[in-house]
Amino acid sequence: MTSPLTLPATDKSAEPSDPRRAESRILIPPADISNHHTWHYHQAHAALRNADADLALHHFKECRRIIPREWFVPFSMGQIHLTVGADIHEAIRMFKYARRMRERIYTPKRGKPPYRFLDVFWGLQIGHTANMEHLIKREILLKRDPKKLILLCPETPANQVLLDKMAAYITVAKSEAELPLPRETLLSVLEEYYICESIDGLTKHWWHASPEIFRAWEKAGRQPLLTLTHEERAKGRAALRSAGIPDDAWFASLHIRESGFKSTQGLTKVELGLNADVATYLPAVSAVVQRGGTVIRIGDTSMSPLPPMPGVFDYAHSTLKSDWMDIFLLGACHFYIGTSSGPAYVPPLFGVPCALTNWYPIGSRPFNDRDVYIPKLFQVGTPPRTLRFEDMVAPPIGYALQYQYAEETKLSVVPNTADEIREVVIELIDRLDGKLSYSDADQALQETFDAVAETNFCYGNARLGRDFLRRHKDLLI
Repeated sequence: MTSPLTLPATDKSAEPSDPRRAESRILIPPADISNHHTWHYHQAHAALRNADADLALHHFKECRRIIPREWFVPFSMGQIHLTVGADIHEAIRMFKYARRMRERIYTPKRGKPPYRFLDVFWGLQIGHTANMEHLIKREILLKRDPKKLILLCPETPANQVLLDKMAAYITVAKSEAELPLPRETLLSVLEEYYICESIDGLTKHWWHASPEIFRAWEKAGRQPLLTLTHEERAKGRAALRSAGIPDDAWFASLHIRESGFKSTQGLTKVELGLNADVATYLPAVSAVVQRGGTVIRIGDTSMSPLPPMPGVFDYAHSTLKSDWMDIFLLGACHFYIGTSSGPAYVPPLFGVPCALTNWYPIGSRPFNDRDVYIPKLFQVGTPPRTLRFEDMVAPPIGYALQYQYAEETKLSVVPNTADEIREVVIELIDRLDGKLSYSDADQALQETFDAVAETNFCYGNARLGRDFLRRHKDLLI
């Protein structure tokens, strides 16, 4: 079926790698610059931060011309194709090409070392640390020792408590001197973030491998990776008691991604689509309180303060905030309400179910079958018309954090409404209370969506919200 979305990238005279689209913006290296490849590298990343795939690819191609044996350049080109250029197939091809190049350069003559190497990237954000989950589960399922996953983390991690818990499975080196082999040798077995070996031995995008790994883990009847000790729970409950929350109160943790935290780290245009308006979550918060729960909003002090509400604790703006308390709130909550931000990957480590909202990009369906989710939608044209699910989940826009041709195609992202968010939260509460039922029509809609998603390269295990599907069933046609 022909997509109703006509995209410039389908025109071979205007592909994302075509420098003619970028020629008016191309800068020439200054005459006094000796390391031209370094200059082009920085220009490429500046263009990427501005969601300009054409210009970024031009500069990376110049890098490849100057230093053809640098594996990280094609790897970075894969990132561009994935997040901005919106071509996941080309992205995977570039990631695999970069891996083969790296292996040729760094593998010793005696063969690959018996390790899997994780660089500091995995420790610098809480979501990255949590996303080691699929690697650990894969190693255990394949009857390999996860302790041979070696993380080099010389810098302060995003959350030391979470990293310490993950260290029960992996090996953490705080310096290169603690590595079992020289770093360059370990680069031959580097675990990149974007692609990984799945349980069938094939290398795939990690969002395609993870659902397979998680399904196998659940089928084997295995427990969640992490638990909170009795002492941790007692300490966390004591802290909540000091905030006026009774020991017997159940609570839901809430984290809605805003731009404040990332802006301190150089927020890019590419990441803006991940944000949401916390005000649209207030009806859902009220619904939790009406069902007898307390809502605890986590985050940092850059977030918009919540208005005073009964049964709500704005922990993000409290003096209780700490690494260990963050993990307690994410691991001990009755359920989690969030968006596609780093903290959303922590509750599943403890077996906590999630209501995931404003999920984006829509092609990256959440992994866990205990979760329920609703994605942002897309509209195109003037007047705006909502795209069908098959067009939203598929390339070119399904995996793009910021599609570079959005403006000229009049493509816009549609956030979830307050009603949609409240409905999916109530659905999860009803499920946990044993009050949820799906009609035959609901199940048929879900199965139709599953088929549409998988046919269009969108894999995952989470169920799409019941009322969201009912409301948007016409997008399945």
